[in-house]
Amino acid sequence: MGKGKYSRQRGIASKILIFLVSAIAIIATSSSLIFFNVPSYVYSNMVGLFIFSLYFGTAQSLVFVCIMQIIMMKTGLATEFLSYSFVLWVTNVLIIKIAQGGIPKRIAKNRNYNLIAVIVASVVLMAILSKPVSVAAFNWIQGGGRSFEGFINKEFIIEQLKIFGLSGIVTFIFYKIFNRFDV
Repeated sequence: MGKGKYSRQRGIASKILIFLVSAIAIIATSSSLIFFNVPSYVYSNMVGLFIFSLYFGTAQSLVFVCIMQIIMMKTGLATEFLSYSFVLWVTNVLIIKIAQGGIPKRIAKNRNYNLIAVIVASVVLMAILSKPVSVAAFNWIQGGGRSFEGFINKEFIIEQLKIFGLSGIVTFIFYKIFNRFDV
């Protein structure tokens, strides 16, 4: 009986830790530009969102995005709920979950190879699709006319690969740390 209770408590503690690490990563990167002169691949990274989305399901990840958007509004980092960054986060969660669902669970006997395949697929898909899909969705929601100009060119995709590639590498490092401590 005690073992089950311990296991359940440990599972809850692990989920809380992942939530906190993910939330802190999002808040830190979102506010970094306010305090420091940092390159775009630092303040635009998706580490917190990536970590959370890999550990939790689609519904939980979308709820997490809503919670983070509310926190951003309360702290003054966002001015409206349906902002472009919110739409971008939702788009990226969906891309990560599609990549995660599209990679066969047994791509390799090693879980690390499976995770690497999911991260690489997510990074490539986000670099190509994230901004255009987010802008299209935001235009549809807001009735606005944000331009698609410049999204599908080599320089833009390389810049996006830097941003999402760094996010993927840091996410993999956190995954290894969490596994090391049995989170």
